[in-house]
Amino acid sequence: MRQKSFLLAPLLTLLALAGGPVAGQPAPYSEEVVAKAERVLAEAGLKRNGRTIVATEAAEINRSLTSLTKPRRALKSLVDSRQQTADQLRKVADLIQATELQHGELNLRLARPGLDVLTNNRLVGLINANRVKLKQLADQRKALTDQLAADRREVNDAEAAYAQSVIALRQDFDAVQARVEKSLQTPTLPIAVKVCHANFQTPEKVDIGMLLGPTDRKLRAIESEVFSEVIPLERSPGGSLRVTVAIGDQTVAMVVDSGASLMILPAEVATELGIEIAADAPEMRLQLADGRTIAARGVTIDSVRVGRFAAEDVQAAVLEATATRAEPLLGMSYFSRFKFEIDTAASTLKMLRVGD
Repeated sequence: MRQKSFLLAPLLTLLALAGGPVAGQPAPYSEEVVAKAERVLAEAGLKRNGRTIVATEAAEINRSLTSLTKPRRALKSLVDSRQQTADQLRKVADLIQATELQHGELNLRLARPGLDVLTNNRLVGLINANRVKLKQLADQRKALTDQLAADRREVNDAEAAYAQSVIALRQDFDAVQARVEKSLQTPTLPIAVKVCHANFQTPEKVDIGMLLGPTDRKLRAIESEVFSEVIPLERSPGGSLRVTVAIGDQTVAMVVDSGASLMILPAEVATELGIEIAADAPEMRLQLADGRTIAARGVTIDSVRVGRFAAEDVQAAVLEATATRAEPLLGMSYFSRFKFEIDTAASTLKMLRVGD
């Protein structure tokens, strides 16, 4: 009870003295009254800063928002590095294609009848040189493919850490906002604000928008970079989980399979989607879950999208036409582009990325 009386006395004095400015005086209120007003502000989590009144905890959140610049730059650097690796891999793939075409042309020339010995030897030498070049390019492609996978994992982890920091800041901000909103209901606060207004030309009134609006807008701008979505999955009678996938301007239901290294399409589905298989498309042998193998051809799909999450140049395998009972699978050639989590119990797919 003694503590309550101790706190109430200066507040009653403040109420008594805060009647308004007196003409001709340099400051309407004494230093003692100002000190009491500032104590009221402090108890409400506010303080005077020059000609403004600010929420003290908002300053810490603003510092945290500023500190996000460093991890954001680091993430940008990782994304750029990943893109450079992808560009190098694309160039090597183009070189392999061109070299294989040249290799085939040289073999055709060698097979022509009537070649003299000098021409024959020259062609054999070029063919052998091409074989060596193809082996070197194949090794480069393998190294770059592994590097790209590592780059993607690093970017995904950095995106997840950055997004978690943003989410934590939003939680901190919401807690601060709740405390400030409660403190604004303090009966003596308007008097303290009036004293500061008279002596220091601070705003005559304060509200939650003035105190936390700028911080909220900064946070919302950063949040707009983070794309996080929980996508519902449909469970088939057999128990597999399916998601709607957009390929080009068409959609298809695909089984979510993070254990598959590639996106896999039955021949019939590929035809419906308008996916063409080049004559020189690489041949594959895929092993099914029951141990059987099936032939397939490799293709690159320009764009694959689930929800708001689009990936370009996705590697896929188109099964031979005899695989009539196969289902389309969405595998790691798509999922490796993002941080993702499959919740089989809830039948959901959670995906995350940070935009440019």
